[in-house]
Amino acid sequence: MWAMVLLVGGPLACSVSAVLIFKSSNTVVQALGVVVFFVIMHYSIKLGNYCDNQNQSKLKRKRNWEQKVTGPPDMSIRYRNSKGVEKTFEGWRKTIEVTGNHMNILVAPDKVRIALNQDRILNQAELGPLPEPGKDFEEASDHDYSLFRYRGPEAERCPECAYLFLVEQNEKQHCPYCKKDFTPQQLGWSGDAAIGYRNHEGEHKVFKAVWDSITSIGFGTTISVRVEPTFQRITLTRNRIVADKAIRYRNFRGEEKEFEALACSMQPSNAHVNVWVAPTFTRIALKQENILEQRDLQTAAPPVTEEHIAPVSEEPEAQPEQPIQPKEPVKPEPEPVTTEPATVNVVVTAIGMTSYEATKVLQAARPNLGAFAVYGLLRDFPKVVVENLPRAKAEKIKQELEDAGCTVELK
Repeated sequence: MWAMVLLVGGPLACSVSAVLIFKSSNTVVQALGVVVFFVIMHYSIKLGNYCDNQNQSKLKRKRNWEQKVTGPPDMSIRYRNSKGVEKTFEGWRKTIEVTGNHMNILVAPDKVRIALNQDRILNQAELGPLPEPGKDFEEASDHDYSLFRYRGPEAERCPECAYLFLVEQNEKQHCPYCKKDFTPQQLGWSGDAAIGYRNHEGEHKVFKAVWDSITSIGFGTTISVRVEPTFQRITLTRNRIVADKAIRYRNFRGEEKEFEALACSMQPSNAHVNVWVAPTFTRIALKQENILEQRDLQTAAPPVTEEHIAPVSEEPEAQPEQPIQPKEPVKPEPEPVTTEPATVNVVVTAIGMTSYEATKVLQAARPNLGAFAVYGLLRDFPKVVVENLPRAKAEKIKQELEDAGCTVELK
């Protein structure tokens, strides 16, 4: 700025104003010369400031988030905001720049910059080292973050760094962060799941697959899985998988159903069992206590055990016959007299499509119970709904419940 004032503005203003002031005797012209001096100096200062700003903008470092990005996002950030709501942002790693305690990054799909408080990032360990404030991301580490894999099946998780997934390289599983190679034996892969499959030619095959390596492809109609002995990935269509187990189940309405399922897919989860069922072989959750036979919870058939047969002994030598003694006649014992119990219990084993009429019957039979307690009596069958009633009264309640669509027994 001062160079512009001293070299251009100052000499020009002095020369023009001097001509107007000293060459004329008119007072108005002299005053105009003074005004011209200040105008030229003002605009020369503004011109100097403009040139300084242009030079500084050329020397200023371009921010990481100002870069142009192409292709899909290469990292995922889990974040909890100030309201406690958890969100997931997909962004580009090379656009990260740290300012203070915040991380700036371009996020998809609009490619806009957001600033995230580093203390609220939930998967900080998965992001790896961040660049220092004012530095490019490439200066932070010698790792090639474009090769990092943040999602995948559990079987392909790196056993060393734990938050990255392995990539296949030279017939081995490679981790680009810890730069180690792993073989299937080191990862503990084994064909722990037997999947029956019928190919397009109608041939039935059984694959020994690594269950934790299954991933869904496309719209979920196909799966990719690693199989023995090479542990290479193959693609299977879900509707060609062959079910190898039948599960009998009673739903919350009391209806009994039978599911054709894949035995190796049964995974317990608290009070439920997750299982793949035909024909789509997608996962459903079944309540364990509603499965009618406990043996259906077993993922494989029990081993067949051979019964031990005792050796046949040699026949003893014939003994001389003894004279038969006459037996005394046996007196027949009197049969015990059975008496019917004085009281019985009313047991509901199933209900119809609605429980409205049955609820009214139970409210009349047990007026001391509330509506919620009566509602609970019509769930999880079989269940005793009324206890210790005379048989005549129990028969009447049984008939009313049967008219309401229930299946009732007296015990």
